[in-house]
Amino acid sequence: MPKYEIPTKFQLTSNYDLIDKWKLLGLIQADPFLKPIDRQVAYFLLNHCNTTTGLCYPSHELLAKEAHCCLRSAKSATRRLCQRKWFTLLQRGRPGRANDYWPAFDRVEHDKDVKKYKERKGANMMLKKVQRSAPQTINETLYKTKEGKEEELLRMVSFVKRGQRILSISDDMVEEMFRRQLITEGEFKNW
Repeated sequence: MPKYEIPTKFQLTSNYDLIDKWKLLGLIQADPFLKPIDRQVAYFLLNHCNTTTGLCYPSHELLAKEAHCCLRSAKSATRRLCQRKWFTLLQRGRPGRANDYWPAFDRVEHDKDVKKYKERKGANMMLKKVQRSAPQTINETLYKTKEGKEEELLRMVSFVKRGQRILSISDDMVEEMFRRQLITEGEFKNW
């Protein structure tokens, strides 16, 4: 995390979402003055963007590796992206540190799709949802009682006697039936 303060111009008003990245990437891809390598590097810069802070700071070496280009091309691409105002260079990296970039999210703030998504997301956050881990009231017992197991065992005896195989009848149940002498030895062996 950078140790410096983000300039007031770039203060975070709200968290950025995937839709902000997606719309900004679409605008960058449509810029006719950018080279194909610039568009590739822009994708990877946005991919490294932290949606909470809005900052991205991958090194030029990492961008070159991801975009499958040389280091010089990655540096030129980031320079052109900053010149076209798609990214703002907040702090130039010292040796061993990467540059800090701020994507131009202000270009997509007023997009109707972005507004609609954020309004809907805000409305959904206001709804009280039941958490999946919250305790639920269940009107039936979860565990079978001893009497319930007995009843189930007795119900299944007729199926075993007829030789009908049902998924709910386990081998343990058939052994228990034989042990209690509910079925004959021949019926047990046929199972």
